[in-house]
Amino acid sequence: MFLITSKFEYCVKDENCTRIPCKIPDENGILTLIKRHITRYQRLLIIANDPSDYTDNDNVAQVLGQAFVMTNQKFDEIKVLDNRTRDQAATLIQNADLIFMRGGEILRQLEFLQQIYFHELIKNYSGIVITVSAASMCLTPIICNFPEHEKELAQPRFIKGLGIVDLILIPHFDGKTLTYQGHTDFPNLVQDYILPYSDKHLIYALPNGSYIRYDGINLKFFGPYYKLIQRNVVALNIC
Repeated sequence: MFLITSKFEYCVKDENCTRIPCKIPDENGILTLIKRHITRYQRLLIIANDPSDYTDNDNVAQVLGQAFVMTNQKFDEIKVLDNRTRDQAATLIQNADLIFMRGGEILRQLEFLQQIYFHELIKNYSGIVITVSAASMCLTPIICNFPEHEKELAQPRFIKGLGIVDLILIPHFDGKTLTYQGHTDFPNLVQDYILPYSDKHLIYALPNGSYIRYDGINLKFFGPYYKLIQRNVVALNIC
């Protein structure tokens, strides 16, 4: 089961940008859903966004593990899948009870997932996979690769994704204000890049806190979300 998120809260950062674990909120019932479907707490696997940043990957593993402890979900073992362990990818994935796929840079993450043949390794997996932001976008057949920062302007705007889920996704989308909830150099990112994508494609946009459950057949949205059609924003699941 995939839980496809825009953002997954497990820490706060202090003035030095040090991660401090926090109790995971049950926003739109995501924690309840995890507890309902998880069968054991033996192994938590973190799949890196930057497979070469070992220090940061280990820090996230430690902090995320502590955050789960704070929500009464203690894992016996926490593993990281990055360049150090890529040769063990098949074993790590199949033995994990919960997989957490970090967000970050899309092209870097997609390349790593393709190199380890993630789309093949995950086919027979029966546990829970939480994807965040860029990791969520990598699951789609077409990635709308909007630039968050100026250094990304030269990147291709449309990229072939893994095709695990059949929709096109934009995370961090505030449909009420038509603004981007992530870090960006472009204040008009939604108007200049995201909405124009909908001229050619039907796009689903998730605000922070909302997520999609995918069981291999059906998609179910939890929390508000939006359809972007010909630059029109259609609000759904809005209470």
